[in-house]
Amino acid sequence: MIDNQHFVSFNFVMSNQNMRYRKKWILFHFTLPFCCFLFYLGLQGQKNDLNTSFDLSSDLQLLIEEYLGTAEGENTTDVLEVYEYLEQVYQNKLDINKVNAEDLNRLQLLTDIQANNFLIYRNAYGPFISIYELQAIPSFDHPTIQRVVPFLRFEEKNTQNISDLSKSLKSARHEIIFRSQRNLEELSGSLDNGGFVGDPYRHYLRYKFKADKITAGLVAEKDIGESFFRGNNKAGFDYYSYHLSIKDLTKNLNRIILGDYTVSMGQGLILHNQFGRGISSFTTNIKKRNGSFRQYTSRNEVNYFKGAAIDIDLNDHLKFKIFGSRNNIDGTLKDLDNNDQFESFSAINNSGNHRTESEILKKNQITRTSYGAIVTYLHSSSKLSVNILSDNFNKIFNRTFRADNIFFARQKNYNNISIDYSHSWRGINIFGESAYSDTGGMAHMIGALFSLDPKFDLAIGYRNYARTYVAITPNSFGQGSNSSNEKGTYIGIEYRFNKHFSLNAYADFWKNPWLRFRVDSPGKGTDFLMKLNYIKKRKMNIYMLFKTEIKLRNSIADAAIDFTTPQRITRMRFHISNKITSGIELRNRAEIAFYKSDEESHKGIILYQDILYRAIGTPFSFTTRFLWFDVEDFDARIYTYENDVLNDFFVPFFSGNGIRFYFNLRYKANRNTTLELRWAQTRYFDRETISSGLTEINGSVNTNVKAQVRLRF
Repeated sequence: MIDNQHFVSFNFVMSNQNMRYRKKWILFHFTLPFCCFLFYLGLQGQKNDLNTSFDLSSDLQLLIEEYLGTAEGENTTDVLEVYEYLEQVYQNKLDINKVNAEDLNRLQLLTDIQANNFLIYRNAYGPFISIYELQAIPSFDHPTIQRVVPFLRFEEKNTQNISDLSKSLKSARHEIIFRSQRNLEELSGSLDNGGFVGDPYRHYLRYKFKADKITAGLVAEKDIGESFFRGNNKAGFDYYSYHLSIKDLTKNLNRIILGDYTVSMGQGLILHNQFGRGISSFTTNIKKRNGSFRQYTSRNEVNYFKGAAIDIDLNDHLKFKIFGSRNNIDGTLKDLDNNDQFESFSAINNSGNHRTESEILKKNQITRTSYGAIVTYLHSSSKLSVNILSDNFNKIFNRTFRADNIFFARQKNYNNISIDYSHSWRGINIFGESAYSDTGGMAHMIGALFSLDPKFDLAIGYRNYARTYVAITPNSFGQGSNSSNEKGTYIGIEYRFNKHFSLNAYADFWKNPWLRFRVDSPGKGTDFLMKLNYIKKRKMNIYMLFKTEIKLRNSIADAAIDFTTPQRITRMRFHISNKITSGIELRNRAEIAFYKSDEESHKGIILYQDILYRAIGTPFSFTTRFLWFDVEDFDARIYTYENDVLNDFFVPFFSGNGIRFYFNLRYKANRNTTLELRWAQTRYFDRETISSGLTEINGSVNTNVKAQVRLRF
């Protein structure tokens, strides 16, 4: 006879064995076809040319890391658009003697002052005759030149007329990416009744067509837990996005985009659903500089337009842009009318998840119709634009009432108008935007960039966003996310001591005239940063960063009336990257965070080691990281950027105590085929369950595997 204790022990052992067997089977399911395909293509492609792959610069990685950290992990604008555009330009270089301000701005590789100095220099001295001439531009140091040169060309490139369509189509390039991933551990949503309606895999498919002046694409994605070719997704994926973009149709018609696209207006006071720099260690980058229209190629399921956008040059000085969109978005419905029909919604659902019956009920419940125009006048080094936007919903936007949002207008239609401007004179650039909403509020942002010395740059910005100002998708400079209820002054500097050392610093002072979320009183705050950089040409990059921020938050004390208490968050980081050979790079980081208020204090620390192998002439490359973290509380969380497969990125935050390891393997079978495999695992020492709700894992280990193939032809 087997007693109960032994029976339970036997079941536990068998359960663990089954779990290990299941994990091995899933891993086998991922890797066997991948490795077979890899081996076959390797035999076929050994004699083909091997081109180095495009990767984000370390500066842009840091910018994304800091942006998402400042946004507390909310991907309000899709940073993958930056990667998409850079990769496109990397393959089709910009003519250094024809590139305009909009092209330079969209690269996100130059500061506002550097981009301005580039144009001033070219206007003053004529066309560039050599790459070495970039060294003569004020504020263009060696790292800057190294970042931007891969995206520029000097020779004149033959262009085709759009009327020669057959010739253009014959020279077209195609790209297909397919990616699949999943957690090896079982998620709670896969176990519970009423949980996931689909399997735990995430699938991603992208097709891109690129001719001389024509770009088209399709993106499809199924998230973890969503149904696939069944249930509510009988057409396959849960999300589809598509676009067609044609440039230079006529002399005056610059571009037309059909399908999905994004729009950038001014400094983001009324609309900016492209990647926007915020407050970061790039201390003089305070000016929004993206292009007005851009085709949408992202997997992010929110914050884009669907319809048509047209860009027209009326003459040499006057430009006109117009767009219209109708898009169904997710939302939480409320307030039944007399006919038992919902007449309002309380929130826009930005997650893009449709994993459960309740999430499916929110899918495409709201129709958003938007249209607008941008009229721009250009003269010499000055620009003046008028921006008009109208957002209309088929139901009343009746946000859940809280004391902090009483000034939000609960209506169907929202209209905004703004004027943005920019003027450059020698080493000075003055810019700004003033916006008005039909709810009666106004918002203003004005800034100045100074480059009066080759070693010193200065940025000054002032913002005043009224608490009654309302816009649906703003993305302006500041501490808040909705461009309202904030006044602030910002000062940022960059000083280059010599070719090796430079210093970045900023100070931001702001106040909120009214209540905010989790802050039940008007308040104020300060934010300071200092970053010391050391660069050794093509060899080493070291920086030390110190940041401290003081702001108010509601007390955690159990009291009859909520009161606020100041909190201080301080971060210190030491980062070093060192190329020990032409193909091997080591990166190390140590970061400490301190959270302190009148009621509690917490600290956190992470240490990691990266190894990057990218040798020229070999088809294999890999990146790997080992990270240890000990973070006492969520308030002291620390964000880090992780290398990932091509066209993807990951910026997790760490809270708790544990270790994390990942390994990315990339194999370029031939010039047209790239295969990748990623394995990442986080192991916690201080808990027996990970996450919560549908994504909860009953255990202390979280393992994720991902496989991707990219084909070009």
